[in-house]
Amino acid sequence: MKGLIWNCRGIRKTGVSSFLKDLIQEHQFHFIGLQETIVGNLEDHVLAKLDPQKNYLWKWIPARGRSGGILTGINMDKLEVGSFREGKYMLQMNLWDKALKLKWNFLMCIVQLKRKIKMNSWLSLLASVTRVWILS
Repeated sequence: MKGLIWNCRGIRKTGVSSFLKDLIQEHQFHFIGLQETIVGNLEDHVLAKLDPQKNYLWKWIPARGRSGGILTGINMDKLEVGSFREGKYMLQMNLWDKALKLKWNFLMCIVQLKRKIKMNSWLSLLASVTRVWILS
């Protein structure tokens, strides 16, 4: 399984969409997770630049002010989305891998360092996740 997780610090920055388009076409990721998109409204033409063949199902959460925002893409040739949940700072999807015949739980979240998040909030967020990989 191949995935891309990236803090892009602005999806509309010069060169980001063409860089991502080339990367996506070259690697054909199973899933894509972009953090800090810094957009409140994501227009269809932005997604069309990233995925002109429309191979991915895109789901996004808007930024809050000048930070935040999540964009996820799921390669529909490789995975099916069973269900999803979204919150202010997270997007979670239950996925089915068509080739491996396995279920996956994909969770993208943004931690706002300025905010104090209680441990109970994180525990409830992760309660439905059976496996957690921490990528840094």
